[in-house]
Amino acid sequence: MPDYTTTIMISGEECDYDAEGHIALIYCNSCSAGNEVEVFLDDQGEPEFMGFVCEKCNAWNGPE
Repeated sequence: MPDYTTTIMISGEECDYDAEGHIALIYCNSCSAGNEVEVFLDDQGEPEFMGFVCEKCNAWNGPE
């Protein structure tokens, strides 16, 4: 279970973030379900991830 200790901004939305586990709670653009997604921060602290398929509705959510 991720230990969300901070927040990061992804696509203009504030997301809970587990910095040690590199997991962010990102909400689906289609159905708003929360998804645990592996996210790393670059050297400037900006989030980087490949996108994800929603666990609830199977919609693709690409990085923006």
